[in-house]
Amino acid sequence: MMNIWMVPAVLLLSSTYLVTGHGDDTHDEFQGDPYSDDGCGETRGCFDCRDNLATCKVNVAWEPNPHEGVVKFTLWGTKVADQAHVSVGITPTGNMANADVYSCISDDTGLVMGRSRNPETGRTTTARPLKGVSGQEVSVMEGMIRCQFNRNMSLDDGDDEFFDINNISYFLILSAGTAAGGTGQGHDVGANRGLSASVDLSQTFSVGAGESMAYLMKLHGCLMIIAWIGLASVGLTMARFFKPMWPDSKLCDVKIWFAVHRACMVLALLLFVIGFIVIFVHVGGFLELGDGTESRRRFSHAVLGVIVTALGVINPIMAIFRPHPGTPKRSIFNWAHWAVGTSALILSFVTIGLALVPIAEINILPNLQGYTFWVLIGFCVFMFVMWVIFEVVRCSTDSEGRTNDIPLSDKNDTVQAADDTGPSLIGSAIREFCISRNLFVLESEGSMLKTILLFIFSLGAVFATAFLIITIAIA
Repeated sequence: MMNIWMVPAVLLLSSTYLVTGHGDDTHDEFQGDPYSDDGCGETRGCFDCRDNLATCKVNVAWEPNPHEGVVKFTLWGTKVADQAHVSVGITPTGNMANADVYSCISDDTGLVMGRSRNPETGRTTTARPLKGVSGQEVSVMEGMIRCQFNRNMSLDDGDDEFFDINNISYFLILSAGTAAGGTGQGHDVGANRGLSASVDLSQTFSVGAGESMAYLMKLHGCLMIIAWIGLASVGLTMARFFKPMWPDSKLCDVKIWFAVHRACMVLALLLFVIGFIVIFVHVGGFLELGDGTESRRRFSHAVLGVIVTALGVINPIMAIFRPHPGTPKRSIFNWAHWAVGTSALILSFVTIGLALVPIAEINILPNLQGYTFWVLIGFCVFMFVMWVIFEVVRCSTDSEGRTNDIPLSDKNDTVQAADDTGPSLIGSAIREFCISRNLFVLESEGSMLKTILLFIFSLGAVFATAFLIITIAIA
């Protein structure tokens, strides 16, 4: 069999198939018109190209049935020769490399169905057993090959070549071409069609050719990266290391560190709550734990995402009800506020990393570059190094008598002095070590050095955020 899958190289599909679909599984007619838009976007997903049927010589629709754990595919295309096929390839890469191909064939043996696997490189494909496939129907009608089959969303036997399509987006690439012989005779270029869309086959929607349905997933990822890497990391750094900076200056009637901290965290809260809602809309609820490594990765990502969002919402609520400075419970609040905020930030990096790391060469977003994960790792290392530097710089200065909390007004509107109690046991130990050895003697913690370091850290956060969201957006 020879066909072109809308990629630069000509890919040869094996002419050897596991033959099924004869007898009771093969029917001469279909119920309904596969071109009909009945149920499109409601009970089944489909590519809508009825406005330009000239380019729609091969097409596919899918109908998920989560209760039975299957997706029903309807595939149709032009019968380009006496021995011909129509095929759909499921691939995580957007091209035919590593594609799981399902073909409906009209040849000398009759009407059959087969499955094959495209390699990473080269043109020789290999036949594969029709695992997880049932209810095959193949027919030829009015010069078209039409077929339907049920494909399991996942398998229990650990077949790495059988993609788990439960709430996971893949590219669909379609083809109609000649079968048997592989000579290319009778090949119709117009019958071959590569679709650039990545689709979640467990969802139902109508999408035009070339339109990607991963935009909600991309929006979710971009919002979370901006919220946690771009904003929360800077906001937490300001609260942790920059309370003594600019003691005589104010912004919006509060100290500069607090104004920046509050702005970053409020914006982060807004963005990650929106991102949380967006992904629930995309998935249609909470993910169920399925079979396979990819499904477990996504379920773990979802569980951690809920935990991170909960911590991110709890922390500002805690801040609203914080005790007055100087009261016995203030130190408890300081520790709790720091622990919840830091835990949320660390877990957010882990959660984002689970989404970006390739597992078995599969990314959550098809065409997401593998180096994206290492950019995240690089930022984590950068942030850790910068925090160590900030701690060393702070430990070089005796900070007795400094005011590092925002005071609250009591019932009589008299301002109470802020305390210096906070989660700084490690910082205190480093400070004692540095002071005892007269290391890094600075004039004050409001020095130019610390301002430069803050600029470098902020620039790193902006660069990492911009790089990651651009990479996700174009994936």
